[in-house]
Amino acid sequence: MQVRSFLTIVLLLIGIICFAAGEVQVQGVGRAAGNDGVAREQALEDALRDAVRKGVGVNLISSTRVRGFVLGHDQVLTSSFGYVKDYKIIWEGPVKGGFYQVRVSAWVGKGEPGHDDLMVLRQLILRKKSPRVMIKVAEKFTGIKSTAPITAAILREMAMKIGLEVVDVTESDATMKRLARRDHAAGDKGAAAARAADITSKYDFVISADSTGEFSGFEEVYGIKTAVCHVGVEMKAIWPDTGETIAQVTVPSTEVVSSVTSPSQAMRDSLRRVIEGDPRLGWKTRGKSAESLFKAILAKWITELDRGRKVLAEFKGMDEHTLDKLSAGLKRISGIGNVWVREFVAGNLYTTIELQTRLEPMQIKKAVKKITGDKFRLYSFTRNRLEFLPVTDSRGKGANAVTVQPQPSRTVVESPKTDTQKAEPEKPETSFSIPVVPVVLGIIALAVFGLVLAAVVKRR
Repeated sequence: MQVRSFLTIVLLLIGIICFAAGEVQVQGVGRAAGNDGVAREQALEDALRDAVRKGVGVNLISSTRVRGFVLGHDQVLTSSFGYVKDYKIIWEGPVKGGFYQVRVSAWVGKGEPGHDDLMVLRQLILRKKSPRVMIKVAEKFTGIKSTAPITAAILREMAMKIGLEVVDVTESDATMKRLARRDHAAGDKGAAAARAADITSKYDFVISADSTGEFSGFEEVYGIKTAVCHVGVEMKAIWPDTGETIAQVTVPSTEVVSSVTSPSQAMRDSLRRVIEGDPRLGWKTRGKSAESLFKAILAKWITELDRGRKVLAEFKGMDEHTLDKLSAGLKRISGIGNVWVREFVAGNLYTTIELQTRLEPMQIKKAVKKITGDKFRLYSFTRNRLEFLPVTDSRGKGANAVTVQPQPSRTVVESPKTDTQKAEPEKPETSFSIPVVPVVLGIIALAVFGLVLAAVVKRR
């Protein structure tokens, strides 16, 4: 019995060690051109990416040896399978060459953050500039009287739980109409007309859901009266400014047996269980729920934070020579991974260029100006779309001109500088810290294992 007890302790300790080893502490270094708030934020993002590569790369080396994968391929994909759980800025400040540099100490986890790890998810959302979400729902139920919408309420609750900013479009429209009346009363007819035209962006991405259901009647299960419903839901997330689908989840029509005896309430109960992913519903709904949708969105964002997001840039009146010059020049800009010419029409029509980039809209504007000179000016932009006009185009130059601006970016961390941050400390770029807890537990486990082995040998 004593031997078995010792073995149990050893196995528990080994399990704890393996769990703790899922996270590693590393140092990451990032830099960005400039010496302002934008450069600081971009350098911090670069430092966190560097930490993920180092932390996840360490884990992948060990798994690669076991599974025989190609190491080079795994290292390329490290950014998609890691996330920053927590971090602290060690040093930040301007360095030679006109750059701003940030050094962080970060705890990095392998894989995707869990839906219940709220601190990590909220930090990830902040790094994605806190995108505003609008929830759009269509419901169609048969066999019951009309019921109050529930799909939107469930999705809104889940989105707010992980820290997403949910926009109520109806309330936003009412606010814009009130402000338009105020501007009109103040004599600012241009501003009033712009608000009434509804041209400003109220949200950054859309979560849409189409819910269908049928109340099939009652049945008795072990003498208990139950309601039977069939429910299906299709959910997807879209960037509206580019039309790109971020994620999509389809739950096929599923039979749900509810203990609620009211038909309309039974439908509400069944719909909630399907959307939230009740494991008792069986294999048809496994891995298909609103939680799966949010996980797919966050996984997409993790990849975009490392490799860049897709941005559409539209140019009116671009000639072929300028197009060649611009596409070649953008490929040489740091922070732009790929450049695709999606559409080109000579004359006074639009040319569309798609970028894979980590740059902010104003940084893209500066890059375009640097390459083309003063041929184009930025007319409007959102997070993922920019519109450029020739400088000779008079649109938007009048006294009542309206420029559509997105919500201001929010800095991830405000770290006040101290006197110790005036000089860059001399530390190796690839430093790696070994977690203390796993090492101590490992020593304890080895000691206990030695005692167990000695006891077994002695009994024999």
